[in-house]
Amino acid sequence: MRRSLDQHLEDQHEKFCEQCDFKCFSQEKLDVHYYDDHSYVCEICEQKYYSQQQLDAHHFEQHSHTCNQCGKEFTTLEAKVQHEQDSHEQFLCSFCNKEFENSDQVEQHEADVHEEEFEKEFKCEKCKKILYTEQALLQHTEDKHALED
Repeated sequence: MRRSLDQHLEDQHEKFCEQCDFKCFSQEKLDVHYYDDHSYVCEICEQKYYSQQQLDAHHFEQHSHTCNQCGKEFTTLEAKVQHEQDSHEQFLCSFCNKEFENSDQVEQHEADVHEEEFEKEFKCEKCKKILYTEQALLQHTEDKHALED
């Protein structure tokens, strides 16, 4: 009996759109109407969503890529990475090449993680800078002194 009443209500009673004058007898048709005519559309990829909250979540997950150093926003991860490589100095650990946002973080990381390796020193003969790996000394020499010879 309950099934027939539900079916009766579905089939015989009009459904109304709360945003316009659309009417129908089926909840499914009303849902399709809302999706087609009143959905929230992403301006970047044209994906449709039922609510502003869903659209905002989509935008954040799919299209919002913010530079950690300057706050500039990009629509693709690739554009963000390219910007960071082109526009910001990289701070790399001289032992493991892990990247950091600033020199203080590098120094803290090196002190915490590579403490034993600090006992070795490699001095640049040209500028007397002290580095802690042979690879770091070679890279320093190439970067800073290659044109001097």
